[in-house]
Amino acid sequence: MLTILENRLAKEVTNLETENRSLRSRIDYLLRQKYGRKSEKLDVDQLTMELAGLDSKSEAEEREPVEISEAKPRLRKPGHGRNRLPEEMEERIVYIDPPEVLANPEDYREIGQEKAEQLDIVPPKLVKVATIRRSYVSREGVDAPILIAPVPARAIDKGLPTARLLAWVAVSKYCDHMPLYRQAKAFRRLGCEVSRKTMSDWMRSVEFWLSGICDLMLARLLQGNYVQADETPIKYIDEDFRRGKCSTGYLWGVSAPGLDVVFHWAVTRKHAVATSLLAGYEGLLQSDGYEAYEKLEGVTRIACMAHIRRKFEAARKEDLQFAAFVLFCIRNLYAIERRLRESKASSKLREAARASESAMIFERLGKAIELRRNRYLPKSEMGKAVGYALGQWEAMSRYLEYGEAHIDNNLMENAIRPTAIGKKNWLFIGNPKAGRRSAVIYSIVGSCERRGIDPFEYMTDVLERLPAMQNSEQYKLTPENWAKNRSVNSNP
Repeated sequence: MLTILENRLAKEVTNLETENRSLRSRIDYLLRQKYGRKSEKLDVDQLTMELAGLDSKSEAEEREPVEISEAKPRLRKPGHGRNRLPEEMEERIVYIDPPEVLANPEDYREIGQEKAEQLDIVPPKLVKVATIRRSYVSREGVDAPILIAPVPARAIDKGLPTARLLAWVAVSKYCDHMPLYRQAKAFRRLGCEVSRKTMSDWMRSVEFWLSGICDLMLARLLQGNYVQADETPIKYIDEDFRRGKCSTGYLWGVSAPGLDVVFHWAVTRKHAVATSLLAGYEGLLQSDGYEAYEKLEGVTRIACMAHIRRKFEAARKEDLQFAAFVLFCIRNLYAIERRLRESKASSKLREAARASESAMIFERLGKAIELRRNRYLPKSEMGKAVGYALGQWEAMSRYLEYGEAHIDNNLMENAIRPTAIGKKNWLFIGNPKAGRRSAVIYSIVGSCERRGIDPFEYMTDVLERLPAMQNSEQYKLTPENWAKNRSVNSNP
């Protein structure tokens, strides 16, 4: 009886120790995410010291000073210096002459100059634009008709803001993450009262004009053979169901390397959203392990190595030796991808290189993970990492077969990152319909930044031209075609 009780207690102690390690790993991971380095690059030196049972800080502090018989000359590090200002920047020249020259300029002649540059700022200001349509009549006849120019088409008919001001408010919120109530304070400092409600109505008009362009961008993406997808949660207020409380909605993102990024707003994460968003698409789809993507028909899913890597990074405290092996293997796979990317290898060359180099590392790593299938408790961090990797391994292996596919979904995640920064400032979306507004404008902003386009310049131009255009001409204003036309027009 005593032996049974001892065994039960020993088992319980083991489970508690495992749970304790798991909780400590989670805490360490969360602390690293919040306060540590954000880079996902593997710190080889730190990992090597951990494998050796050393701590970089404590070991360095405990080392005794060593006398060096012969001092080596120290290389001089280059100074930090300040960055040079762009040559194309507008320049305002201020001349400073000695008092003696100012008093008697005719007695002196200039023999040289010493130039020093500083960076200044011209604060923004609000300007009243008065549009006057002058009327005319012919001098030849008394009964001649009166001529007057037609009212120009505007983004907001008879509205107060110009296209430039609409673009400024949109970019301030969705690029610079400045909520509308803060912008209202800024307008007040500039001498004009513009309420948050008014600016919210302005953004509704911006959504109206840009939504057609987003639809064209999505259709362009789904015509291809390879897309990446992801989703991110965003809080929103739904007064009809939960007065005074926030619900969780989702921004679903779709993009492809070298193409635009499109966001779609939904108040749910159900499979039907993915099915509707990617309706008619047949090709490669790279995503995380969310099952909604796995159930799409006509789609070949590819997993994301970055997600697999993060699981083992979070579990490294539980089994450092095995975690180090996995992370080193993944690091070697990424080194191959980096070399191919830097050499601008074609899809066929990627397939050949992955078959000859990556496949062997990938197969060895897969076998090592499989051997540890039953070695860890399922709820432990390492158990979760192993289980997730094995569940994704078949889908992950497909990147070896398709040269156009990437090893991870990081491009899509990078496009989503501004939304995460934004919601830390504006906290939640005011109502479910406003989610569509955010999706449309984030799509435009993300696509502009991906192509190196100034979102403010783009939206100003588009909002000025769209009201006078036919729907059949909107394709000319997608970020892709807009950038091409600007490049052609800028070349003589």
